[in-house]
Amino acid sequence: MKHKKSLTDCFYGTALELAEALEEEGYFLASSLLYRSLLTPILESGKSKAYRHAASYLRKLDELDEYDINWKGCENHWSFRNQLEEKHARKRAFWSKL
Repeated sequence: MKHKKSLTDCFYGTALELAEALEEEGYFLASSLLYRSLLTPILESGKSKAYRHAASYLRKLDELDEYDINWKGCENHWSFRNQLEEKHARKRAFWSKL
């Protein structure tokens, strides 16, 4: 959480592998933050070719939310998702992939 900015600068393949490994080990908060760091830049940049990846990351975040995650001051999943829905509501190509 202290290095949140550096997560967005990380190569996506590395971040994805790390997110999956952390999830397998039960580190759901760290995994969720990594999935967010993968999802957010795709929507921010409007890279429609990557929307299927972004949709899979959001589905994964929905799944991870079923665990009792202590968000430790971070925005919880549904607040994050609602913010995405408001900010990127017009990106129908993305939302249709869900």
